[in-house]
Formats: sequence, structure tokens, C-alpha cells
Amino acid sequence: MAGLRDQLLKSGLVDERQVKKVQKDKIKAQRSGIEDSSKTDAALASKYQEQLRAKAERDRQLNLERNLEKTRHEAEAQIRQLILAHQVAEPDADIPYQFNHAGRIKKIMVSENQKRRLAKGILGITFLDDRYAMVPRETIERIRARSETAVVLLNPLTEANPPVGGEDPYAAYTIPDDLMW
Repeated sequence: MAGLRDQLLKSGLVDERQVKKVQKDKIKAQRSGIEDSSKTDAALASKYQEQLRAKAERDRQLNLERNLEKTRHEAEAQIRQLILAHQVAEPDADIPYQFNHAGRIKKIMVSENQKRRLAKGILGITFLDDRYAMVPRETIERIRARSETAVVLLNPLTEANPPVGGEDPYAAYTIPDDLMW
């Protein structure tokens, strides 16, 4: 088993001090009448196996962390791309719109049309790379599927706020001419 000792030394799993201690224990055991050298070699082999298992577990944890980090970066890149492709910006935005983000009141400039659409839940506000952007509701839902923290504001749609393109349930009814308001 001297080959095993050499392999363990070369791999760095044991050092000279540990090998010398095992050899001393082996010599003491031989002097006391115990001639079983396989116990000391087995101790080295079991320690080697234990260290291999521990190293495999550390490697597995590192790979898992790397994969999670990679997935997070991919999701962030997809969110960035969605925001850039679908953001709604009007150059004549001159009305301040205030909203709550992370316990603080933030403000962006919007137009009258954007303000109505934000209130109705047709537009929402996202936050990425220290920047706020307004995007349509459909894009907000796609962003929310990747990261909940990127969505700052999305007002709920109510009966008074039907989705854009939704059918009017009263379109088939006619308004009488003699109706008094």
C-alpha cells in the first residue's frame, strides 16, 4: 500500500506529518503484538474516500451556485431586452407622476395620455439598472415571470378599466333618443 500513500501525498489529501503518524502507529501496533498493518492502510483509504466525498459535495455546491448565477444573469438580460424593446416614452411628458418604490416616493414625468393609461393599469412601471421605464401590461406580465422585483407599479384592471381591445358588453344595446340625464 506504499503506492496509496504516494498517491495521497501527490494529490495533497494527506501531508508528510499524517503519513509519519500512521507509520508510527503501525510500528507501535507491531511492537505490541498486533501485526495487522491493513488497519492503518484502511484508515488512510477511508480518510481518502471521505475527503473525496467532501470535495465532490463542495464541487456540486459550487456548480449549483454558478448555475443559479448564470440563470439570474440570463433573466436580467431578457428583462433588459424586453424593457428596451417595449418601453413607452413620449417627448412631451411634462406631468409628474409619483409612485412608491421600496418605501420611498419616486417621480417620473409622463404625458396626460400615459397618466390615464397608468391609472387604468394599461401601462406599468419597471425598474432596472437604476432606471424607471413605462411598458405595456403584456410586457409587465412577461417581466414578472422572470423577476418580481423588476416590476415597480402595475395598477389592477377593474370593470371601470377594461383591457385595451376588450369588447364592450353593452355595445349591442341602443340608447333611446328620449333619455333624460
